[in-house]
Amino acid sequence: MPHRTHALVATVLVLGQGVLTPGAVSTSAPSQPEAPTGVTAAAGEQRATVAWVPPAAGTVPPPETRITRGPRPRGVVPRRSSRFTWASTPEGLPTRCTLDRRAVPCEDGELRLSGLGPGTHGFTVAARDPDGGEDPSPAARFWTVPLDDRHLDVGSGWRRGRQPAAYRGTLLRATRRGATLSTPGIDVRALALVASVGPRAGSVTAFLGGRRLGEFDLQAPSRRTRRVIPLASFAGVHNGRIRVVVRSRGKPVVVDGLAVETWFVAPRQTD
Repeated sequence: MPHRTHALVATVLVLGQGVLTPGAVSTSAPSQPEAPTGVTAAAGEQRATVAWVPPAAGTVPPPETRITRGPRPRGVVPRRSSRFTWASTPEGLPTRCTLDRRAVPCEDGELRLSGLGPGTHGFTVAARDPDGGEDPSPAARFWTVPLDDRHLDVGSGWRRGRQPAAYRGTLLRATRRGATLSTPGIDVRALALVASVGPRAGSVTAFLGGRRLGEFDLQAPSRRTRRVIPLASFAGVHNGRIRVVVRSRGKPVVVDGLAVETWFVAPRQTD
């Protein structure tokens, strides 16, 4: 019978935060118990002592973080609250969170936000491992809370009203062609109207400074409130006075608010 050679495969195994590497190999079982210098594994009829070797710097990958629930990236949310959940790899790591570049406490993989003001908000979350390593590219989400209709400059032809289903309970209504809503000059990256739609609704024209953004029809098969109607999105920041002008005549135009994306940094945004 040919002689069989037993060898220990020199594959490096990464377990947790350490590395297993082959150690001394003996051709027979030891007559005396060995000191627990590592993990002892059988290899055929031989026994091999495998020693624990700390990983070299940079060989252990940093943790990763992903957002599993939250507002749609760069979306408009017509309410003052939002909820976030996230996960990490490895699982269950502690995290560091920020809201609008300020640290906020976050535990148990969930954060509920309330009382958010109008404008663009940014949330980031980064997992941290037990050795202090942190996800170098935190998961991020940016979204915009609309400016309420009560904060718009209102020209003639508009009537204020209240409705429980409206954004923050109030709205503006006009049927007269040329009735105008506006804001002072502001930095804009994206713009959307929060309005009611329906089968008899009218239409508007939107402007940023002297630039005409387009005509927008609010007609829809059924009546719905707090609809987000995108008006414009830009590659960079534009500054100017925003105007929304009623284009139709004798048809109702009902406005809840105006969503203005005011700033945006483009890191890794995750779903």
